[in-house]
Amino acid sequence: ISLPDAGGASPSKLKLLVRQGAAKRAPLGEDAIGDAAEYLERHKLQQRIQGLIQRVLKAQPADPYRFMVDCLRNSDSARDAC
Repeated sequence: ISLPDAGGASPSKLKLLVRQGAAKRAPLGEDAIGDAAEYLERHKLQQRIQGLIQRVLKAQPADPYRFMVDCLRNSDSARDAC
């Protein structure tokens, strides 16, 4: 997947690896949606990602993707990024 760079530089490349686990998941239905919501809540993903985006918007770094990666690498997984 190519992501365009807002600064006009060459696009960033993103490689996705898809793995099939031992357990097959049912098609997305009410149970899957409930499972996804529970997963998001348990790991506080929505709050962390939202906080990360807010930090990017406040700092407006030249390379927002590198900024986010650095924030995530330097944060404690139990706390907010950055």
